[in-house]
Amino acid sequence: MSEATAQTTGQDGQSPNQSEEGKAGSYTPPATQEELDQIIENRLSRERRKFADYDELKAQKSEMDKWKQSQLTEQEQAVQAAREESAKETAGRYDRKIADAEIRLQAQSKGFHDPADALAAFVDKPPIKDGEPDTDAIGKKLDALAKAKPYLLKNQQTIPKGGPRLPAGIRISDTHDGKGKAAAALRQLGASIHPR
Repeated sequence: MSEATAQTTGQDGQSPNQSEEGKAGSYTPPATQEELDQIIENRLSRERRKFADYDELKAQKSEMDKWKQSQLTEQEQAVQAAREESAKETAGRYDRKIADAEIRLQAQSKGFHDPADALAAFVDKPPIKDGEPDTDAIGKKLDALAKAKPYLLKNQQTIPKGGPRLPAGIRISDTHDGKGKAAAALRQLGASIHPR
């Protein structure tokens, strides 16, 4: 047989076109819904048989794991427990680093002079929810910090080193409703005790 003839004939001696025509001619679509349902049910039952022993295998694996654990020596169990603890600590450190980065980012966007000031508000426990930084809790706490300590923000005016500078003709007592009088009395008391 020549190569061209060998290539055009299939395994059963028919040409590829003839075998495809034979296959196409033998397929008949289901005529009723019941036939289609039966075809689908047959296919599903074949798949269910493939995984019928899945629950049994899962139970056997669980028993095998328990047996392996019981065969470990005390030293091996201690090593395994130490590894698990180390993994938890490492995860905690990385969670903290991620939360700190989120805190710094939000503090910078809210206008804090130094984001480290904002980190100080989260010393006890970083707000982590489901392994991710809780951005809402961070935002609320930073807003509260900004209200409580507005001097931490860039857009707030700072008091000069020499004290407040007031326009001419305005006394401190005029601006602080009596607090200035107490301060003036203390200054007079200090001057009388320590004359210059």
